[in-house]
This record gives sequence, structure tokens and C-alpha cells, in this order.
Amino acid sequence: MTSDNKINRYEARVDYLEKNRRYIQNALEMALSIGDFQEQINQVANPAQVLQEAEKRIRHLMKFKARAFYLVDPESSDFKLAHCNPVDKVAWVEREMGFMIDKGLVAWAIREKKGVVIPSQDYSEQLLLHIVATSSRVRGMFVGLFSDRANSVPDVSRDLLSIVMRNTANALESIEHYERIKTEKLLRESKARIEAILFSIPTGIVILDAGSHRIVDANAKALDIIGCSRADLLGTDYHKYICPLQPEHGPLMHGWQPRENFEGALITASGEEIPVLKSVIPVTIGEQACLIESFIDMRDQKHSEFERMQREKLQGVIELAGAVCHEMNQPMQAVSGHADLLMLEADANNPLSKRVAAIVDQVTRMSEITKKLMSITRYKTKDYLSGQIFDIDQATADKARSRHEPKAAHL
Repeated sequence: MTSDNKINRYEARVDYLEKNRRYIQNALEMALSIGDFQEQINQVANPAQVLQEAEKRIRHLMKFKARAFYLVDPESSDFKLAHCNPVDKVAWVEREMGFMIDKGLVAWAIREKKGVVIPSQDYSEQLLLHIVATSSRVRGMFVGLFSDRANSVPDVSRDLLSIVMRNTANALESIEHYERIKTEKLLRESKARIEAILFSIPTGIVILDAGSHRIVDANAKALDIIGCSRADLLGTDYHKYICPLQPEHGPLMHGWQPRENFEGALITASGEEIPVLKSVIPVTIGEQACLIESFIDMRDQKHSEFERMQREKLQGVIELAGAVCHEMNQPMQAVSGHADLLMLEADANNPLSKRVAAIVDQVTRMSEITKKLMSITRYKTKDYLSGQIFDIDQATADKARSRHEPKAAHL
């Protein structure tokens, strides 16, 4: 071998070693950056950002003309395109992915832990399929369109790509778990707010199971109105407290349709029937069909209404009594005056004297009645035949008593 050949061979050897050294150095740097990559993708907020960060690392590992990520749809379990760069390759990648799914090539790639190289439909291109999966489940699939032939890619690059895919899958799973935890926290907070509102409003609210008609929950106001503890109320039949009618006459006969502001009755724990203003709304809580029934205690309103009606009736009676007394006083005075004159003119032994005296007594009695009418203080009635009439004595009993009570002696 000549000296020139030896020199050329040594130079080629040195170039190969230098190229290999640079590649190994780059691979080591990439391996060292994997830890930073995991930290970065764990800090991103959504899957799209995770895939973007993963693509940045892949560009340093391998030369691809196109890079795409498919993620598993949690509802249909199908692969859905989530990221593609460049975007003008979306249609081409979708066609190739559909072809590979139909031919079972994607299923083969899922079984392989490392990436597999597959030719395109027309065999003009080569693609790399690499599963994106954690130890527990498949999260997606990476599709890369090679710029060069696949056999020019060193094994160490594929190993690093597998690490990137595993970290990407872990990050996606972490985001899903975080979102689930955040959603559950929001649901708990929302439930707590709703319960705080329901249990603080001054309206009785009970939640009923639409199927069994039993009480499944109640707020503090409902417990206060009914007069029993939460433990005693929950699980009881709807008709025991809320609807005193028999089951065949209850809202079930109306298909549990929504009803608002209708008057009804409620039975307390002590057996008292009280008037309430009700509303019923059918709802679904979780997967359970329920009814939310709200009610307002109407005892104070009914009492106030009764008193108002009594005042109105009393006012009418007082006005009528005043008119009667005003109209009757003058004729009674005339009758009384003429009777007095007859008594003065008639002889004591005259038989008419007794009759005139009877007239005077009746006029006096009528005068007492008019005085009572002018002293009415309340509306009272009494039974008379098949109905009721105004009870003058009871309506003026307090003033009559006060007139006959002896005055206290002054010391």
C-alpha cells in the first residue's frame, strides 16, 4: 500500500471518528436536555402546548418533512389529528393514516414499543410511526415523514425519540389528571355554594326521589317548619309531611309537572296542619330523577289576612251601626216624649197607663241597644237558625265590663 493510500485511509478514518464524536456529543446533550424537556412540558397548560414542545425536540433528533401527532379520543377511542407541521401536509397525513389504520399497520405500531418504519401507499415515501403511551394506556401516535432514507437514522436517535414520546405521554396524562382534579374541585366548590344558598334562604326546600316519592334531602328552613331533625325526615314518604292527601290524589296523578305558587297544606311533626305556598320543579341530579319542592309558611299571612277581613267587617258594622243610631235616635226621642206626656195627663188608675209605661220601657231598651251599637269594638258573630248574625253583646263585652267594674280606691 502506497503512502498516499495510507494517508487517504487515515484521513477518512479521522473524519468518520470526528463525525461520530460530534454525533455522540449531540446525542449526549440531547439526552441531558430530556430532564429539562420533562420539566417544561409539565408546566404547560394544555395538550397542544405539550405537542409543540415535543416537536421542537424531535426536530433536533431526526430530519422529517412533516411531523404529526394523533391523540386518542376518550369517547370514541379513535385517533384524532391534534397537531401537524407543516399544515399543508394535513390532508396527505390524514390519507396515509387512514390507509395504515385499514391495513392494520397502526395496530402493529401500537404493539411495538419503539418506532416502526412504514412505506407510503405509493412506496415513494417512508414514514415513522411511534406510539405515545404511558405504562398504563395509549395516549396517541406520532407520524413522521422522513426527509432521507430511514436506514440513515442512527439507533441512538430512535432511542432518544422513544424517551421523548414517553415523556410526552406522561405530560399528557398529568394534564388530564390535573384537569380531572380541577374539575372535581370546581364541582365540590359549586356544590358547596349551592348548598350554602339552599340552606340559608328563608324558604323550606325538600328534594324528593321521583320514583320512590321519598325525601332525600332538605334545608334547615324545611326542618324548622316541619319541626323534626334531619335524620328523622330523610327517607320518609312524601305524603307523611309534604302532601297530606292520599297518594292517588297527589301530584303523581299529574305526571309531576312543574307547578308554581299554588296553595297547599303541610303536616308538621306534631300533627298540626299548616297552610303553605308551594312550587314543584322536576330536575335530574346526577342520574337520579328528582323533584325540588319549595314551600313558604303562610300562617302569618293567613292570620294577617284574617285580621284584615275582620277589620273590614268591623268597619262596615260600625258604619252601619252609626247610621242606624243616627236615624233611630230622633224617632225614639219623639216616642219617649209623647209617652211622658201621656203619663202626665193620664190618671194612675187608667188602664192605658200600664201600656204607656210598657212603651217607655221598650224605648229605654232601644236606647240601651243604640248605646251598645255606638260602643262596638270588635267583630263577633253567633249562630242563629241556619246561619249566623252579629253578636252585639260580645262585640261590646269589654266596654260593658269596664263600666260595671268597681273603681280602685285611691290611697
